[in-house]
Amino acid sequence: MQFNIDVDSGGTVCGWLVLDNPSETPEFKILIEDGREVKLRANVFRKDLYDLGLHATGMAGFQIDEALIPDLPSLASFTLAEATTGLPIYRRCDPSKHVESKVVLIETGAMPQVKLLRELMAHFSLQYPMLDRFPMETIAAALGHHYSKSTVASGRINWARFSGILQSKEFVTTALLSEPVEDLAERLLLIKLISRQPGTSFSRGLLERYEILVPAVEGMDLHDEKSILKGLRGLSREQRHLIKSPMTATFGATPDEIVQRRNVSIALDNLAQVDAVGIKSRFDDFAFMANGIVGVPIFRADAIEALSGASELAKSLGKIALVADLLDEDIALYSFVASAIATALGTTQDQDIHNAKHAYIQ
Repeated sequence: MQFNIDVDSGGTVCGWLVLDNPSETPEFKILIEDGREVKLRANVFRKDLYDLGLHATGMAGFQIDEALIPDLPSLASFTLAEATTGLPIYRRCDPSKHVESKVVLIETGAMPQVKLLRELMAHFSLQYPMLDRFPMETIAAALGHHYSKSTVASGRINWARFSGILQSKEFVTTALLSEPVEDLAERLLLIKLISRQPGTSFSRGLLERYEILVPAVEGMDLHDEKSILKGLRGLSREQRHLIKSPMTATFGATPDEIVQRRNVSIALDNLAQVDAVGIKSRFDDFAFMANGIVGVPIFRADAIEALSGASELAKSLGKIALVADLLDEDIALYSFVASAIATALGTTQDQDIHNAKHAYIQ
C-alpha cells in the first residue's frame, strides 16, 4: 500500500492511495470525533499515478470537502483510514492534544509493550503501532508522510532499509533493546500463547510475524530442556533466520541478510546515530532521556511489562549451548550497549540531556 496527502487547506483535503493490488479502486472511512463515520470511494482520477504505472486506472485519488462533510473547516481533528485494514492515512493534528513532533520507537523484543504503546500513541495524531506488521511499501508510506506534523511509529523497523526516510523526515529516533535470552524466552512463550488464541486481532497480527515458527514451538515442551533443544535443532533455515539475533538483524543487516559477527559492529555504528538508546532493565533512564529530547513526557517510567514465566524459561534457555549460538551476535551487541549505557550514566549525571544522549553509545 502506498499513499500520501497533498493538501489540507481546512475546507479541502486531497491525496491518493494505491492498494497492494493496483487495479483496485481504494475505499476509505472518515472517523469524526463526535462518532460520525463517513464512507468514501476514490473520486479523483490521478493521471500521474496512471502514467507512472502505480495504478492500473488512475482512479486512486480523493478529495474531501464541505460537500461531503459540511463542518470540515471547523473540525479540530478527524481520521481518514483505508476501509479494509483500518490503517490511518491521515489525521488532522489538534495542537491542544497532539505533540507536533515525529517519533519512532524501534523495539526488537517479542512481546509488544501494550501499556507503553498506549501511553506513547496518545500524544500523537498519526499512530502506527507495530508498523512492521505491514509490507515495506506501507511502512515507507507511513514514515514518509509529507503532510503530517505529529506522527509516532513503533516496531521492528529495519535501520538499513528505513533510516534514510527517518532522517529526511526529521524523526526523533529511539531504540529499546531486550536482554537476548530473556527475549527468546518471551518469544517462545508468546508464540505458544497466540497459537492457542488465534481469534483476537492482537494475536492475528503477531501470528503473521511468527507464523513459520508456530509448528516448531508447538512441538516443544517449554518445561523440558531436552524438548527445547530438540525443537531448536530441528529448525528449518527460514525458521532459524527469523529467530536468530533479531537486534543485530534490525540494526546491522538488511532484511534478507544472514546475520554474522561482522554485523555487530555495523549495528553499533548505526545505533550511534539513534537519538536515544535504552535497555528494558534501565527503562526509567531511557524514558528520562527520550522525554528530554522530545520536550514532552511521552514515556512513563513504569510502563514496562514482562510476560509471565519468561524469567524462569530464560534460566533454562541459558543452559542450552545452541541458544548461545542462535543469539551469539545479539549477546555481543547487548553486552556492548549495556556497558556503554552504564558508563555513560555513571559519568554524565551532571551534564545536560543532549550531551547524555550522545554518550549513550559513543
